Amino acid sequence: MEIAKRLRPFGVKILATKRNWSSNTVSCDLDGLVDKKGGPEDMYELVREADIVITCMTLNNESVGIVDHKFLSALKKGSYLINIARGRLLDYMAVFNHLESGHLGGLGIDVAWTEPFDQEDPILKFPNVIITPHVAGITE
Repeated sequence: MEIAKRLRPFGVKILATKRNWSSNTVSCDLDGLVDKKGGPEDMYELVREADIVITCMTLNNESVGIVDHKFLSALKKGSYLINIARGRLLDYMAVFNHLESGHLGGLGIDVAWTEPFDQEDPILKFPNVIITPHVAGITE
């Protein structure tokens, strides 16, 4: 919810999914912060409305590769994907193919599919890809 707090002043419409909204452990006032809430079953509906998708979820057996061909195809053409969580949330080939086709407008990642990151990774050939070495959260 910290990301939503930081984006709200820019007039961003916040769409968010969470496994269970009633078990909110985040200490923030959600009223007026999230415009549209959904569960995992609403994921594809919500990404169809998004211009920018930010993944900030835990990596577990259910979430490995969750950003796959079906997910990316549900995005509006030209949408941006930002992954600040774990590299393995993204299906590498699906992301590569959607960048190559132009469906995905851009990719920003602060995590890699493999550690250490391969500096010759073909995904870096795209001019609309930005990668940082796991330091995007550092503000000082």
